[in-house]
Amino acid sequence: MLTSTPGRYGRYMALVTDLSIESERHGTPLKARDIDLALFALGGT
Repeated sequence: MLTSTPGRYGRYMALVTDLSIESERHGTPLKARDIDLALFALGGT
């Protein structure tokens, strides 16, 4: 979960990178940028 404490962007990008690695491991490689755009499209805080 992302909190509002300092370093939020770095933690977010670490999660995006982890998701990218997991997607490749499961046979559907996604670029971090694609994941970032998808999360942006979903919205939320």
